[in-house]
Amino acid sequence: MIARAVPFALFLLARAVSAQLGGEVTGYSPQTAGLAGAGLAGAASSVDAAVNPASLGFLLPENGRRSGGRFDAIGRLIWAPTSITTADGREYDLGGTFGGGPFLGWACRLGDDAFLGLSLLPTSGGSSAYDRATELNVATANNNGPPWIPARHVVRIETDLAQIGFQPAVAWRADRSLAFGLGASVRYTRIGVLSATDVGLDQLQGEVPGLGGLTWEDLFRQLAAAGGREIDSIQADIDATADAAVHAFLQAGLMFEPSEDARLSLWYRSPSTRRALDGEVEVDVTADVGPILDVYGLDGVTDFALRIPGVRFPQQLGAAWRQALSPRGRFFADLVWTDWSQTFDGWRATVSEPRGGDIGSMLADGTTEVDLGLDWKDSLRFSLGWEWDAFRRSVLPGPDGAPRALISGPLITWRTGVAWANNPVGGSPMAGLLPYNQLHLAGGLSFWGRGGGDWHLALVWALPQSWTSGRNSVLSDLDGDRYRQANLSLVAGYALTW
Repeated sequence: MIARAVPFALFLLARAVSAQLGGEVTGYSPQTAGLAGAGLAGAASSVDAAVNPASLGFLLPENGRRSGGRFDAIGRLIWAPTSITTADGREYDLGGTFGGGPFLGWACRLGDDAFLGLSLLPTSGGSSAYDRATELNVATANNNGPPWIPARHVVRIETDLAQIGFQPAVAWRADRSLAFGLGASVRYTRIGVLSATDVGLDQLQGEVPGLGGLTWEDLFRQLAAAGGREIDSIQADIDATADAAVHAFLQAGLMFEPSEDARLSLWYRSPSTRRALDGEVEVDVTADVGPILDVYGLDGVTDFALRIPGVRFPQQLGAAWRQALSPRGRFFADLVWTDWSQTFDGWRATVSEPRGGDIGSMLADGTTEVDLGLDWKDSLRFSLGWEWDAFRRSVLPGPDGAPRALISGPLITWRTGVAWANNPVGGSPMAGLLPYNQLHLAGGLSFWGRGGGDWHLALVWALPQSWTSGRNSVLSDLDGDRYRQANLSLVAGYALTW
């Protein structure tokens, strides 16, 4: 119980951290966020070890100090305005969803050439909520039989997703130019969904009471035929939550400096272990077939156990380059591939173990299965960034007694970056969880303190973009929706070294 209480508290804080760039958060640290996701060859923050554990080998000896430890406390605030236009032209404004979350990192020396890092951070998240008008399949607006006029029903569609990762890492510096790292990521995932779904008539093989073996499928088809139409499903409102305590990844990386002016970063993250998302779902069919169930004295609201088996999150491969252009300026380039196509392959939700209500009796064995219809593609993202130091100058007397300005370390570092990522989303989308913005612009700066404490800021703008979905496997009323989304992220952090 305690093991889940802590990540759940962080889930509440990280409710809308929002995957932005090809399905991954745009830079965990303010330094990489200010470079639009580039900078992973910079080893600028302890939370960067959550991506490449080898960065620990270059973090503590540098940045103007030879230090024995570092702590990073980072906050991220998200604003994500989103709108939806349906295939028949109706518009829904989801407004600007606000959210945020904490990112924490700590690193220390284990010896002259060995380092340890720990991070606790949201690795993904998103949320949305709006009211959607749907057309019911059985219920009619006139209630007087044929001709059939579909009844409209307002559905609350709300999605909340958060994934929190605890990420230990170790690194070994083989020499001044080369470091190797190993790490792990242990993640807690929680998802909550309010929506509606189509329940196929072929699933309704339970017998109608007192009708001599007539199934619910037969009854609903006959009622539809009396109105001069054919149907293949009924509509149900759902309220679902599910979570998984542990998905575990392995991570490996290296950093290499071929020269004093250049650094290469390479990393690999394995696919996670497979683990089911388990929870419960309330199913309510009263809007569509409630009056029919009333005739037989049946309750159209039932709680079920919910299980999404075999969930596995994606492997990732990345490379980054850092090039010093001058004593003050540096250029960064990052290229990252994420294997999303294997992540959502075959996600199906099993609904079973009815508790109360009578919907379970409508099913052949009290169990049904829903194809979630997720069909993402692999993502590739490319980030470019540049940073420039404004040095602190001290005025001291020279040998001849005249004032002389000496450079005594950086005072402010300015950053900017641009990134592109393909849209990985496919199949049946969930509003609020759509990282399809291709172009990102970013800027940031660092204020370097004298006593080991530094402040870092970044602003990332995912430019507005539209995307049209295809067939929705969960609810046909969502077929052909056109989504438009932007994303503005403010990142602030404080780093203390000692």
